[in-house]
Order: sequence, then C-alpha cells, then structure tokens
Amino acid sequence: MIATLLISPDQHGRTLQLSLPQPRTWGGRRAGAGRKVTPGRRPGVPHRTRPAHIAAYPVHVTLRSGPTVRRLRCARVFLAVRRALAAASHGGFRIVHFSVRDDHLHVIVEADDTRALGRGLRGLAICVARAVNCALGRCGAVWGDRYHARALPAPARPHKAVATGWRPPSPPARPRSARSTRTREPG
Repeated sequence: MIATLLISPDQHGRTLQLSLPQPRTWGGRRAGAGRKVTPGRRPGVPHRTRPAHIAAYPVHVTLRSGPTVRRLRCARVFLAVRRALAAASHGGFRIVHFSVRDDHLHVIVEADDTRALGRGLRGLAICVARAVNCALGRCGAVWGDRYHARALPAPARPHKAVATGWRPPSPPARPRSARSTRTREPG
C-alpha cells in the first residue's frame, strides 16, 4: 500500500503527486508469530471460535488450575468448591456431574443454548475461583487457562466419561522392599 500526498500546483500549473515511504511491517499475521510454549508446560486451549452448542448434548468441561493453586481436593477448599458448584446452576444452565482433582475440575453441564452455556461457564469459573481464594485466604488468578469443552453427542458418551475418565486416583504403589516376599504354602 502506497500512501499518496497531493501537493499544490508547481510552476507550470500541474499538480504533483508524491508518495510516502512504506509503513513498517510490525504486527499482523506472520509465520512463526505468537507466544511460544514454555518448555515443560502443556500448551493452552487454542483461542479459536468455539462450536455452536446443541441443547440436546451435554458438554464435558475441564478447568485447569494455575501453578499457584494445586490443592483443590483438600477439605476446606473442596467444601467451598462444592458450595460454589451448587450455586452455579440456574434456569438455562445445569451442572449434571462434577469431579474435583488436585489441579483441575471436571464438570458435565447442560445448557439451553450457546449463550447460556458461555455465560454459565463464565459464572461457574468466577464463582469457584472466588470460593477457592476465600478458602485459601489468598487473592489472584486461580485458573491457568481457558476452559476446555467437548460435546458428548452419543448417548453412551456421558456414561463412559463418568465411568472411565473419573475414577478416583489409585493409591501409590508400595515400594518393592516393603512388599512381602513370602509365598503361601499349600495346606
């Protein structure tokens, strides 16, 4: 794009047209542009337009906490999270199932439309963040990234998500030295 500038007539009565220099090419879309992923960290949720929500399908949502909040399952924080989840349901937005992990929160929600889903999840994230901050006596960001949402269109999908994906964490295995090496004798 070349910008032009009209100048008053010259000595022969002609109008001169001068061109300005090309603007700098800072900003805009370029190959390799954007924030790079920090080594050792998982990439965040991409900033793409979310698909339209269909009211017949529940949505599996994951909210991952930031590096400063790593204990959502401790007793006082869990109680605050549970109260916040109970308060987050309203007319067009319902929480069907939830699971709290140490550093993230799984929720299956239903909403009447895309707008109700977006507003309900925004309100849920704010309500839970305030509850966590109050329970821990701190202030600041709780969530590390945007929420990840996936529609569950097949009838068996919500059941499968609850049954397989949200098993309670298994206890840590005992070290080999602590295991018994005796074998049972028949008899």
